[in-house]
Amino acid sequence: EGQGSDTEKLAYGFQLCLARHPDVDEAKVLIGLLADQLKSFEAKPAEAKALLKGHDIAGLPETKLAAWTIAARVLLNLDETITRE
Repeated sequence: EGQGSDTEKLAYGFQLCLARHPDVDEAKVLIGLLADQLKSFEAKPAEAKALLKGHDIAGLPETKLAAWTIAARVLLNLDETITRE
């Protein structure tokens, strides 16, 4: 499941996408998003399974992997990631 805390992992992903560290507010939003998505997928595990259908998840927890998938999608779809102004 990787090394470091969820906050550290999100900051690393943010840095890979945006070539900078997230500020405090950005980090709070991302950790909140991850927590909300995890809670949602834990309440409805069939949705996590549907999101990951057709992908080899190598025995990782589906609900956690689905929540991280959503967080990664958010980072990759930020205007700042796409436009690099």
